Amino acid sequence: MRLLRCHIENFGVLSGFDYEFPEGLAVICRENGFGKSTLAAFLKAMFYGLPRTGAHNVTENERRRFEPWQGGKFGGFLEFEYQGAAYRVTRYFGKTAAKDTFSLRDLTRRTDETPFSSRLGEELFGLDAASFARSTYLPQAAEADMQATTSMRAKLSNLVDDTNDMNNFDTAEQALRQFRRNLRAYSGDKGEIADCERELHALEAQTLEARQKLPRLEEVLRELNRANEAAEQTTAEIADLREKIRISSDQKARSMQLSQRKELAAACEKQEALLQALFARYPAGLPSAEEIRRQREHFLDAQQACRRLGELTLCDEDREIVAREEGFFADREKTQQELDECTRQCTQLGELQAKLSSQLLPEETKRLTELEIKFRTTAPRQEEVSACLQAADEMLACRRQLSGLQLSEDEQRQLDLACMRFADGAPTDEQLHSLRQDEQQHAVLQRALETGAMPQEQQDELEALRRVFATGVPTEDEVLRYQTDCRRIAELEGRKQVQALQKTKPEEQKPRLSGTQLLLLVLGAALLALGCVLLAKANLAAGIALTAAGALALIGAVLLRGKQAHEGGCITTSAITDEENQALYDLRRGLNDFLLRFFEEVSEPEQKLTRLLLDRKTYLDLQAQKRAMQQAQQEARQSLSQVDARLHAAFCRYFPGETYRDGFTQALLGARQEYLALLAQAQRMKEEREKLANHIGEIQKTLREFLRPYYPEALPEDLRAGVQTLSKELSEWQTLQRRKEQLEEQNAGNLALSQALTGGIRAALSRYQALDETRTLRECTQALCRRFAQYTLSSARAERYFADSRQAQAQKEAAQPELDAFFAAFPAMQGDAGEKLEALERDAGAWALASGQILSAQQALTTFDREHPAVESMDEEQTLPDPEELQRQEAQAQQKLDALEEKRRALRQERQNISRETEDISVWEDRIAALCDERQSLQKSCTLADRTMELLNLAKDRLANRYVADVERGFTRYAKELLGENLGRALLDKNLCLFIDEQGAAREAASFSAGTLDALTLCMRLALVDALFTKEQPFLLLDDPFVNLDDARTKRALELLQKISQQRQVVYLVCNSARV
Repeated sequence: MRLLRCHIENFGVLSGFDYEFPEGLAVICRENGFGKSTLAAFLKAMFYGLPRTGAHNVTENERRRFEPWQGGKFGGFLEFEYQGAAYRVTRYFGKTAAKDTFSLRDLTRRTDETPFSSRLGEELFGLDAASFARSTYLPQAAEADMQATTSMRAKLSNLVDDTNDMNNFDTAEQALRQFRRNLRAYSGDKGEIADCERELHALEAQTLEARQKLPRLEEVLRELNRANEAAEQTTAEIADLREKIRISSDQKARSMQLSQRKELAAACEKQEALLQALFARYPAGLPSAEEIRRQREHFLDAQQACRRLGELTLCDEDREIVAREEGFFADREKTQQELDECTRQCTQLGELQAKLSSQLLPEETKRLTELEIKFRTTAPRQEEVSACLQAADEMLACRRQLSGLQLSEDEQRQLDLACMRFADGAPTDEQLHSLRQDEQQHAVLQRALETGAMPQEQQDELEALRRVFATGVPTEDEVLRYQTDCRRIAELEGRKQVQALQKTKPEEQKPRLSGTQLLLLVLGAALLALGCVLLAKANLAAGIALTAAGALALIGAVLLRGKQAHEGGCITTSAITDEENQALYDLRRGLNDFLLRFFEEVSEPEQKLTRLLLDRKTYLDLQAQKRAMQQAQQEARQSLSQVDARLHAAFCRYFPGETYRDGFTQALLGARQEYLALLAQAQRMKEEREKLANHIGEIQKTLREFLRPYYPEALPEDLRAGVQTLSKELSEWQTLQRRKEQLEEQNAGNLALSQALTGGIRAALSRYQALDETRTLRECTQALCRRFAQYTLSSARAERYFADSRQAQAQKEAAQPELDAFFAAFPAMQGDAGEKLEALERDAGAWALASGQILSAQQALTTFDREHPAVESMDEEQTLPDPEELQRQEAQAQQKLDALEEKRRALRQERQNISRETEDISVWEDRIAALCDERQSLQKSCTLADRTMELLNLAKDRLANRYVADVERGFTRYAKELLGENLGRALLDKNLCLFIDEQGAAREAASFSAGTLDALTLCMRLALVDALFTKEQPFLLLDDPFVNLDDARTKRALELLQKISQQRQVVYLVCNSARV
């Protein structure tokens, strides 16, 4: 076996790493930190994967330790050669083992069907990952622990071809230990025996506790009987109290009814007395409520009129203003119109004066001068400016369009990648069509290989027939000849009709043991005894074989004994001749021999011969069909290989550096279409950019020619801004010119209108004696308006005073006669009108209230007498206590009953609990007896398991001594070549722990120096590899194992590697060129 090539996509520090392994010695000498140990771990991971572990420590968790430093897919592939065939194993690893992927491809046959699974390392080397790390793989700074693993011991023992036997041996030991641990733990209080004892102790304690509660159960029953009697007595007392409460409540209700009737009669008498007193005070009768209300209104009107007359006043200032200004403002409406007109004229005069004083501002005059100098030769027309602005806007739009006429970053990146991909030219439609046909043919051939195999049912049938015809396929004539013999045998047996039987008496038959029977009995007993001895010594294969042979010998002796007893009972004589009898015997013998070649027994020979003919035909047809299918599959594989080569070549051309994937033609077609579309788009954009650039140049030339007369020194950098500035200056110049002309025309007409308005305002002010030469006309007008407003207010207040006085006096004179006429009917009443009205209202209300109350009282008394006719004759004596006292006694009795009920409930619950706890005592006692028996049985099983493990370990130790000598001799041979004769005799124990005999003392390997320990480890690994692999030679993976060796030992070690590399491949990883 040897390694061919590896590709590491991402694994630890390594990324995109490829290496081809040469034959013999492969030396990889790189600096520290390059990733040599990572490469060794990658090779191991390709065969065994990454172990499942939940450790958080990076040193213990290889998955976390070798996660890609730069990110990306975690894994790669390795190609190797095994037994003349090349394979590629691909593994990618996820965050957990469940997300790992594995694939293996047979590169020689170009198929994914291989005899290996994801347990590739164990199937190739016959070792697990730990054993691989202790044998063919020597990592950097290897541990001094060189003990053999279970997988290594299994392979070294050579018990059978399958190395899992030793694993099964350890599995059996583990099963026994687990069985023993399940019975009783080696430490602690666990196991079935302990569980049984705990349950036994718990049941015993539970039974004892339950028996201790039986006296309390009897006491609870007695207390419950006493509580039941007390509850019955208390219930009778409560019933008696409730009857007394009913009688006492009836008596109390009758007494309350009598008191209620007396109160109703007293109310009637009280209201009658009140009515009599009011009637005596008003013999003529009381006025109605409507009359009293009407007189109350008259009284309030008179009272309000008096109050208003007292409150009305007019100040002297208002009297004086009215007397002084009444001559000027007699006609208020006319005066208001003249004042409004005068105010309007003042406002208009102010506006005219403001217009007469308006001129251009100094800065406006300066700006107008500057613009006249700029445009003195010629001024541009507005149409020319607008056209230039439109041209500038068009130039700006073209520039924006020009900046947008380019591929995006993603499109440019895709175009660059496509140019790199199609550097040698894009594939033509004919090439793409050919590739699609190859892919279709590849799929058809692949399906043909998958479905072209013989169905499993036919394969099973062919295999069964192959076993039947293992000794050869008979010819059809041969089978027909035996059919003829079969009919001859039937004929001879039919003629055997006459038979004479001679029976012997039972007492005359005395069976005796023959010599053959005696020999078989002795031989069978001896073989059985020897087989048991070998089984006890752990020689499983020989022990089982001898035991089976002894059993067969004993069975043979028993069968011979039975046959002798049967044949001694009768003697049969045949009626056919001896020659025919011999012929019958020969025919039967030949037929039986022929049938036994193909069947297990010879009954029903005719049916078997017929079946044999049918099976022969089926077998030959299936063989021919299988050969035809194999020929078709071979041709399909050849065609598939050719198509696969063409597809891989095309894929490598257009997708370099990528992993091959099926169906890439569609992706290639899309890439080509995208490439051609991007090229066309880029060319179209280039042409449009050239057109826009030419158009922008023409516009710039036109704008420069237009602006040059107005910017003689230097044209503005932004032509559009220059045109906009020129347009604004032209508009500003025209506006200032127009404003200057308008101001000059307006000042001439406003002066005459101002003089006319001044004369009108002065004449109006003179009529009201309001003209003051020291003040402006506006101020005089405002003063006159204030005089008129003051007069208007004073005149309004005087008019309102006189009107209110007249109204109040009339109201007072209208109300007083009605009041005098109303009070004349009640001469006995004293006080003013208000007091009299209040007295009348009070007495009228009392009369109405008393009348209503007496009517209600009489009705209530009549209704009460009708509903309770016998109230007046009731006896007021109470012979029983008050109902409240009786209810208090009932509540006390009820509380006593509730307490008794609670006590009874608690006693019943306690009785139920104790009964439930004690009812299973007999069941527990039966369970205690069963547990005692179970504990005794489990203890016997535990003792038997201990004895079995002792015998199993003894057989294991005897078996391990068989392979120690070979490893020891190999170690001694390599140690002499590497260390010379100075090393003492090497000793290995059953676990391959190394000891060196130094001065009569066996010293462990770890007690030597680091350099000697590295040399011993290398020799031990080489010896183990020689012993483990006797046929197929695996590769050796050495990760800088000579770090601690001196120069002499390093030289001998390298010579040893050169010698070993002639027999097997050696991968030597080193960081120092001195150790190469």
